[in-house]
Amino acid sequence: MAGLCEDDNESPGCLKPSCCKNYHGFSGGMEAAGMKLIFHRSQEKYGVRYVKYLGDGDSIAFKSVFESEPYGSDCPIEKLECVGHVQKCMGSRLLKLTKDMKGKKLEDGKGIGGAGRLTKKEIQSIQMYYGAAIRQNVGNLDSMQHAVWAIYFHKLSTDAKPQHVVQIAKLDAILVYNDGNVGRIRTLQELGFEPGAFTINILQGIDSRRIDSANTALQKIQQEVRQKILKRKEAEDLQEEQEYGAGDFRVITPIASYGIELIWEKLTNNDLAKLENVKARFLKRVLGVEKQSPTRIVYVLAKEIFFIEDLRLELMLPSTARIKHTWRHSVGSKKTSTRTSIVQAQ
Repeated sequence: MAGLCEDDNESPGCLKPSCCKNYHGFSGGMEAAGMKLIFHRSQEKYGVRYVKYLGDGDSIAFKSVFESEPYGSDCPIEKLECVGHVQKCMGSRLLKLTKDMKGKKLEDGKGIGGAGRLTKKEIQSIQMYYGAAIRQNVGNLDSMQHAVWAIYFHKLSTDAKPQHVVQIAKLDAILVYNDGNVGRIRTLQELGFEPGAFTINILQGIDSRRIDSANTALQKIQQEVRQKILKRKEAEDLQEEQEYGAGDFRVITPIASYGIELIWEKLTNNDLAKLENVKARFLKRVLGVEKQSPTRIVYVLAKEIFFIEDLRLELMLPSTARIKHTWRHSVGSKKTSTRTSIVQAQ
């Protein structure tokens, strides 16, 4: 892609360095071209490979990136489907179906919409269940297919024509969840079948592997949690060991007061109290005193001016009765100024 382009008002071939145009072609190919650039420069610029691609199912950008082989044929890019997009497509197609079938009669002589039919509310329900069926069965295609078809049979089932196949599958899933696969042995016995030793051994082996897998996964999670707790504690200890001066609050001031000139007159008493508390908590942490320590004493010990007063003086902001009320209630009932308190302390 070029960082320069020809200026239509200049002579042919004249390049303008201030032009920001960096793509030539139709708008539909802009996304694909941009993604190819991102993948192809990742190793050189950041030293990493993007081996997975998350995007819309109908996007041409992935196909373009995949076919370009940014990291060679031995490192293909894996496509991750966006569940939200797939779920949205289901709802969009059902809405399109109701629109296309509007005014037409089905085999039962009724339209596709209306009470007890495919309404917008029913489409939203199907869409929600469809997304849940996918998310709850990631990595297990068979279970995902069963869950999706269960939505269809559930919506199709009526008192006059119940769909028992899905009901049996649901009960079997509950049985395995509670008692394991060996629970199916009793079901077979109730149906008049006596399982052989080979069948029993297989079901017991499945349960054993399932338990081992669950224990391994649990241990891994516990280990990761312990490591995160340890790292967080180390970071907190390191932060506590670092020495800060009260003057370092000047680094925080621009962040805490960004754009305050525009909203100063609209700040409530509660807003001003919270703003004052930012510096107070900072000073308490620096001095190593309790959080419940009186704010006025902390300011005297640190020989610092109140945050609201400092901002008002530095930015020449107007002083109002609301400001004085908040200042007085946030630091104490005494009317003695901070500067006077500091002088007295000295």
